[in-house]
Amino acid sequence: MRSILTLLVAGTLVGAAAIFATAPAAFAHGDPSSHSLEQDVLYPAVGDRPTPDTELALLGLLYAARDNGYPIKVALVANAQDLLDPSMLDRPQEFADFVAGEVGRARPLRGPILVVSPMGYGLAGNVPGAGGKLRPLDRGESSTLVAGLGAVAGEGGEALAIGALAAVRKLAAEAGHPLPDVVPPAQPLRAASPAKPADSGGFNPWLALGVFAGVFLFAALAYEAQRRFTADQPPEPADAEPAEAVSANSS
Repeated sequence: MRSILTLLVAGTLVGAAAIFATAPAAFAHGDPSSHSLEQDVLYPAVGDRPTPDTELALLGLLYAARDNGYPIKVALVANAQDLLDPSMLDRPQEFADFVAGEVGRARPLRGPILVVSPMGYGLAGNVPGAGGKLRPLDRGESSTLVAGLGAVAGEGGEALAIGALAAVRKLAAEAGHPLPDVVPPAQPLRAASPAKPADSGGFNPWLALGVFAGVFLFAALAYEAQRRFTADQPPEPADAEPAEAVSANSS
């Protein structure tokens, strides 16, 4: 009986350990901009989104940069709704380093990631080097490039997108991939579909706790059912005395 309970509890603990072991990876995908930029070139600040025309203009410029050999991605971070860690709003360079690291886990980055927040710019990731070979941006180079972009003029998503338009052009030109003076906007059907923070697919500790409790409850119920079943069984009758012994006692 105890061996059955031991196996059930051990299975419960193994299942719980497997659930919580996936927590770090799930948290990585929980950040909305990191999750969005794994597939798209733009995270358009769902907390305060730019106007459709400005967003499509920025998308068109990013597609043109990609086709011209400078595949830069942009994350517009307008307020705390765009972040899992609201303190990152005041640290755009640290957030750019974080996003580049998380997006790079899925596949190597082919270009840099530009973060635009009300507090300024952040730049991280890879850039095309000599012969088209990728090389990582170091912090010193990122700081120099960001310093040349100036201040962000405004706090809303619209102002951030306008700042990104100018920043992408300047960064592409400095990398040797200047963009045409006139770039058509992206078509609406090609617009990015950002991941909303509430539906980011991040690790849910309450769900994990519920699964753990459910498995453990099942183990306890199975043990109790087995115990009651055994208790309800009638005792086995004692073996009858041999016939010779009965005759001897009678005499």
